[in-house]
Amino acid sequence: MEEKDVKAVRKGFLNRTSVYGLEFAVAMITMITTASVLSFAAYILGGYLASTADLSEGAGYFALWTVASTVVWAPVALIFYLRSRAEILAKPSLHDNPVQRTFVVIYQVIMILIVISFAISAIYTLLMSFVKPDETGTILLSGTLPSAVSVLLFWLAHMAFFRKGFSRRTFAILFSAVVAALVIPVVVLSIISLRSVANDRIVETDLSAIKDSIDNYADVNKQAPRSLNDLKALAPSKVKDRLSDYKYTRVDERRYQLCGDFVADSRRESYVSSRNDRYTMYPYFDQHTKGEVCFKVQTTAYSSSYDIYDTND
Repeated sequence: MEEKDVKAVRKGFLNRTSVYGLEFAVAMITMITTASVLSFAAYILGGYLASTADLSEGAGYFALWTVASTVVWAPVALIFYLRSRAEILAKPSLHDNPVQRTFVVIYQVIMILIVISFAISAIYTLLMSFVKPDETGTILLSGTLPSAVSVLLFWLAHMAFFRKGFSRRTFAILFSAVVAALVIPVVVLSIISLRSVANDRIVETDLSAIKDSIDNYADVNKQAPRSLNDLKALAPSKVKDRLSDYKYTRVDERRYQLCGDFVADSRRESYVSSRNDRYTMYPYFDQHTKGEVCFKVQTTAYSSSYDIYDTND
């Protein structure tokens, strides 16, 4: 393979350089950057697979930023790698250039240190999976697997500039396959995650608007409505068409349960049980588990400050 590369090395955009030293340095820098971004993607994917990923908008957008960075950095790294590698194949004497040898040694030392650090992380999380057997799957998927993938990523980058490493074509295929294997699932899962967050935000907002409408109804009629159909004249126009998506159960004149269906757990789900066990005038609609969640609510109409704390008999 190397001999065929040498014969064709002077033909085409990917087989020659304009300023070899600059392009060789750019190839190394972009290779490190791409491997780092792909490592982020590996950890994000591991979090999704283990269901431990932060399903907030910020986390989802960071995942998409990681993908966007990879889509830019990976082709740049590959182009400069192929061009500089072609020059090396055409001029084998470049291997013995003191400046290039210095750059290669520094690059490979950095790669080796990074590989060692991720290997330590992989082994540590693997051992932790034995310490916490109930969380073995989560630890392996969110810690050990991404660390192992990162080891392979940086080892592949480390091999890129070996005197007798992969052929240009083999490296390009492996490099592209790894990028696709990480980027595609992260894109799909991030979009699904962000859509879930957006859907739950709508549900949270609707529940809050419905509660306000119930309070207004109770203020006028001195009791909670019999059903959500009684709110047609009071609910905001955007919510009216979605009233049937929510479940309402009237307990008495002042108390009721309001239920919504959520796609994902909220970031503060750990507070749900303590927050929603009692009837309250100020429910935390943004604190919920996945699936249908019912909030115990009492109207704010004709209530004293004492009633806020003591209407849960």
